[in-house]
Amino acid sequence: MDHYDGDPMLETEIVNYLIPHVDQNFRTLPSKRLTMGYSMGGNGAVFFYTKHPELFSAAISLDGGIVTYDDYLYRTGGRADIISDEDYFFEYGSPYGWVKRNREALINKADTSILLTAGYIIDANKEFLSVLEDESIPVKFVELGYDHEFGYVFSQSQKDLLMFLSKRLNPAE
Repeated sequence: MDHYDGDPMLETEIVNYLIPHVDQNFRTLPSKRLTMGYSMGGNGAVFFYTKHPELFSAAISLDGGIVTYDDYLYRTGGRADIISDEDYFFEYGSPYGWVKRNREALINKADTSILLTAGYIIDANKEFLSVLEDESIPVKFVELGYDHEFGYVFSQSQKDLLMFLSKRLNPAE
């Protein structure tokens, strides 16, 4: 995301420059574009998807750090240069606010468009899952064992991940 203090503007760079560059230089299908990440990258994947549903068809979060504001403060030491306060966090800096703001666009996506797997960060993911369910956003949730090592998360998510990807990326659909 773009930092609250304006430096760096990571989200702006990705949306305005990286995605158009990839689309111009590679044979992409923008209607099949998805975002995926592990740990904090899982948070980023869901953040981008919920904030920019016009750019992405789906999101995958592998044991993503989709956290509450208190978790954010604990995990980052309260980095005010990224997120200034709790209001900014929920309105602009996390998927929570974007789910509510872009609810209609997210509901109108074909079928299930979010895959959440959760192991070590289970409580935070379950909290976010409840928000998605309350807003009627289609989601596939996979609860893993209590381990956050990438190899473990990937191996335990592999079947669900491959099924999700094959459905979302099928060019015939």
